[in-house]
Parts: sequence; structure tokens; C-alpha cells
Amino acid sequence: MRVAVDARKIDDYGIGTYIRGLIGAASRARTAWHFTILGPPSAADLVRDNVSFVPCSGRGYGPADIIALSAAARDADADVFHCPHYVTPIGLDIPLVVTIHDCIHMRFPEYMPRPMGVFPRALSSRYARMLLRRVPRVAERVIAVTEATRGDIIDLLAGDDVPIDVIHNGVSRFWSQAPDSAEPSGSAEILWVGNPKPHKGLDLLLDAFAKLAKDDATLGLTLVGSGTIASQVTEHPFSERISVPGHVTNEQLRSLYSDASVFCMPSRYEGFGLPALEAMAAGVPVVAAAAGAIPEVVGNAALLVPADDVDALASGLAAVLGNPSTATELVVKGKGRALGFTWEQCAKRTCASYLAATRRSA
Repeated sequence: MRVAVDARKIDDYGIGTYIRGLIGAASRARTAWHFTILGPPSAADLVRDNVSFVPCSGRGYGPADIIALSAAARDADADVFHCPHYVTPIGLDIPLVVTIHDCIHMRFPEYMPRPMGVFPRALSSRYARMLLRRVPRVAERVIAVTEATRGDIIDLLAGDDVPIDVIHNGVSRFWSQAPDSAEPSGSAEILWVGNPKPHKGLDLLLDAFAKLAKDDATLGLTLVGSGTIASQVTEHPFSERISVPGHVTNEQLRSLYSDASVFCMPSRYEGFGLPALEAMAAGVPVVAAAAGAIPEVVGNAALLVPADDVDALASGLAAVLGNPSTATELVVKGKGRALGFTWEQCAKRTCASYLAATRRSA
């Protein structure tokens, strides 16, 4: 079996983690298969005996990017082509397998960016909807990373005519290993990891932190991610206790997990919620909003609070920070929960999707 994969977004956090975890595990499990990855030079890191690399320019969603992807895909000499997000090539005569991580562009069109920073969000929304709605028409099979995302595909994309395989992401064992160097601060620390898009709920966490910080002079907040995060905290009443390290390496993030007293995921919507599982694997208690796919992913191993509720979020964080037995119980449950999500299992089931798409048995 020859599998080609669009790896243009391998340097992104979410989709990039998915590509690296999946291809690494699949190439180890299926040594008789050959995988061709199309993407930037960094994708060459995945090359091994049965993995080859083909440069492909354009890592975005625009027409020029799709044209470049389509040309590279047609030259890939594969039996099946895997799109790890909803951007699909045109003009292929081999089966497509497409992974959809979420349908946020359909659920919350008001969160879409303005094209070039000035044009109406409606333009971005319409373009994203066009690309998403194309998936059920051109894909042989669709992979949804959660049952919640599968429901969105059916409800929002009229995707009930295409086979949908629900295949959870994995969590690397890297996160459960002790960090190379850790310098515990000795004070309580709330950790958040994400991007400043509105659905991530950073505004809710900042308000909840303000409620908690006024009664606890030792409490700190660390916000990991890129973009406009720093600008959102400049006017915060406790900004001097908020750390914004920006983009960090995985090794640095593992140290931050190790030093955290609690990890918070206050999102209004998630198609999966991988950072919560990483925190669990690292032994950090998790407080999260009961929104989107989060309850499906964390199960009873996190303290769930109502979504979009600052008071409930603050109470949940206080319950973990102020009660060591609660925190310990969540750590134990979280480590066990994280063990159930492996890239090996994700790869096994994804390879089965490739076979089904090509109507092969092995």
C-alpha cells in the first residue's frame, strides 16, 4: 500500500502534532507500506526506510495553496491520499481520506478572521464553509477525531452519506516523562495552553484569575501560546502575576506542566482538546469547561464546569487549588485516562480506514 499525506501544516501545534504522531506510529506498524509526505523542509524529519519526503509549497488554505497541493498530490504515485484537515486537492483519481478535527468555522462564523485584516469576516466564513462542505462530496472516507465532531459533520456538513470513522488522537509518552530540568516555583500556578481565538475562552480564565488572585497573593497564571495573548493581559489588575512566555519548545512545555498546580481548559468549543490530555499524562490536575468534545475526551478524570461561566470556572479552580486530596485524585485519574489515547491505536485504525477507502483487506 502506498499512502501520500498532506504534511504542509506539520509545524502547527494541533494538526502538526497529529501528523507527526500518526505517521510516526503508522510507519512503524506498517513496515511493508510506503508513506510519502508532502510539505515544508521540516517534514523531512519523518523520513525513514518506508517514509519519503516531497517538497510542497504553500501551507495555507488559499487557491494558490490548493493548486500547489493538487499538483504535488497528482505526482505522488500513491494508492490513497490523506488530508489531515479539510483542505483537499482537486483532480485526483485516487481515493481521498480526510480528517476533520472540528467544525468551528460553521459553529462560530463570528470567530473567523478578517481577510487581510480589513475585509468582512463573512468572506472567510463562506470560503471555509465551501471547503468543509466539499469534503463529504470528494472523500471516500472521513475521519472524525471525536464523536462530537462526527455529530457536527453530519449536522453541519450533510455528511451522513460518507462513511465516518471516529478515531481519537493519541498522546505521546513524552509528556509522562520527567522533564530534563524543572525548577519548582513553590507557589500555586494555573497553566493555560492555546491560541487567543475567542472560542478558547482566555477571557473567561483572565476574569476567573482576577477573582482568585485578589484573595491569594501567591497565585500565578502562565499563558502559553503565540499571537495576541500578551496584549490581552496588559490591563489586567494582576498582570504582574501573569507570565506569557510565548511559543515554547515541547521540552519547555513539559517543564511548565510539571510546575503547574492545575491546568485549565476554559474553551467554549473544542473538537478534541489535546492539551488537557497532555497535562493529564504529565500528572497535572485538569479543570475544563463542559463544552464540545471536552467531556468525551477527559471523561471523569477532570473537574468539569459549565461552559462560559466565570464564577463556575473560578470555583472549580479554587476547589483543586485549595484541596490537595481533590488534586491528587484528579492526577491519578488523569494519568490513567491519558494511557487510553495512543498514537499506535490511532495509526492502527487510520490504516484500516486507508484499506477501506481502497477496498483492500490488507
